[in-house]
Amino acid sequence: SSPWPEADVSFHYTNMDYPFLHTHQYWEFPFIVKGCIDNHINGKSTILRKNQAYLVQPDDNHAVISASSEPIIILNFMAKIEYIDNLFHSYGIDIATQIKNAPSLFVEIDDVLANRIVSETLQIQSTPLLTMDEKVIRCKILFNELFIRLLQQQILSSIKYPEWLANLLVKLATTPDSNETIKQRIANYTPYSYPRLAVLFKEHMGCTIWEYTNTKRMERATDFLKHTNLKIVEIANQLGYEEISTFNHAFKRFYGTTPTQYRKQYHDIISKR
Repeated sequence: SSPWPEADVSFHYTNMDYPFLHTHQYWEFPFIVKGCIDNHINGKSTILRKNQAYLVQPDDNHAVISASSEPIIILNFMAKIEYIDNLFHSYGIDIATQIKNAPSLFVEIDDVLANRIVSETLQIQSTPLLTMDEKVIRCKILFNELFIRLLQQQILSSIKYPEWLANLLVKLATTPDSNETIKQRIANYTPYSYPRLAVLFKEHMGCTIWEYTNTKRMERATDFLKHTNLKIVEIANQLGYEEISTFNHAFKRFYGTTPTQYRKQYHDIISKR
């Protein structure tokens, strides 16, 4: 049951499946923290594993069954219908129609966001100094991040983009960067040579490949700085920078501050809450 039954958004952890078909008068967003489940919804079965989630709509007939011998841990967010309606309204009626009529509401989360969601929900549960209003606000922020990630993947899978580009953008959003160069990594995901890909990418996205990937790398950099204890040189390596000086220069040009200063400022703000 929800720890805050009157809140617009709440969550709970469970290590048990629920093999009985049932419905709810609210939205659910189960997120798999550990293990593997067989998610039955409206007669369709989907296997979900760690770092995967599925949005369950009100009146969906569904059940959750453990799909392996490994113990399961599920972080289940719950949102009232009125709250989701307001989210839909903020994005426009077409988004509401697209979500409500989508054949699948599955979303895959990268490790950085997944670890942050787990860490912050556990902090919400275990920090006695937080007021109820603070807990609910932080819960809403985490739910909204999952919801936005779902919207991104739903939109990218639409016919707006060619299949190769939609697959590429999802891959870039969910696959950690390696030490390969940007050109090599992107070229491996498409049937095109890099020069041809560069032209097509700019036509569809309105920005260069470098501009897009640099923005994504900077976003990942801030996630690492805020939510891990990795050293700056380790973060640089994770993001594919061979020299820490190159990473520092790129970060400062993008955010106007060094990675070390950014991390300190963030933790100073958190410590004062």
